[in-house]
Amino acid sequence: MANISNPKVTKIVSKHLQNWEIRRNIEQRQHMTRGNVQMIGPYITISRLPYCSGTEVARQVADEMGWEFFDKDIVDHIAADANTLTNFVTSLDEKCRKSMDDYIQTTIDVNSLGHMAYLRHLKRVIMTLAIHGRVVILGRGANFILPRKRGLRVKLTSKLQNRVQRLMEAEQLTRSVAESQIKQLDKQHSKFLTTHFNIDASDITQNLDMILNMDSMTIGQASTIIASSARKLKPLQPQSLHAGA
Repeated sequence: MANISNPKVTKIVSKHLQNWEIRRNIEQRQHMTRGNVQMIGPYITISRLPYCSGTEVARQVADEMGWEFFDKDIVDHIAADANTLTNFVTSLDEKCRKSMDDYIQTTIDVNSLGHMAYLRHLKRVIMTLAIHGRVVILGRGANFILPRKRGLRVKLTSKLQNRVQRLMEAEQLTRSVAESQIKQLDKQHSKFLTTHFNIDASDITQNLDMILNMDSMTIGQASTIIASSARKLKPLQPQSLHAGA
């Protein structure tokens, strides 16, 4: 695992760690420590096809919920940087870390084609986020990693022609160039899921609670639907990492 440096992302991660330390101190004073009861969630995972306005929707959902937002760049930075990953995981207490590592070990798919070390690091990051709770996680297969019924798992879709149009407008590209780039991104997206989770990306119904077609709604409408649905989730009770997986 490499040590990398991205000052902007490092600053964002440090802020999250500081927020968690403050929250943990408050919970300890109120005898509400999450680590011993191994609570998971609440969380929202948002997966999307390229150029479905996924980042905009996820950020707006996080703002509406008052939750923390983690995108691909932040998750990858934590998973790839040794020091950051160590600090991230040690934000949990020892018992919770042990339970998490046991859970990850039993859920590693030996049929996946990806690098096992990377997948283990990725799962540790995603699980740590979910244990802290009140997070919106964009991409990185989080809906395939986290236990079911502990949060809301959303997929954003859109027709190819509309995604091409968004890319054309965003980057001032010709239609042919934009379409070529979208198709390449789709292949990369599919390869990531197949490599690390042994998932057929064409089956968009897997491990999802909600699918939203961004061709028929605005970013604001989508974020409102997601936030409203998340608020209707039943209150979470203490639960083992292995329960309800």
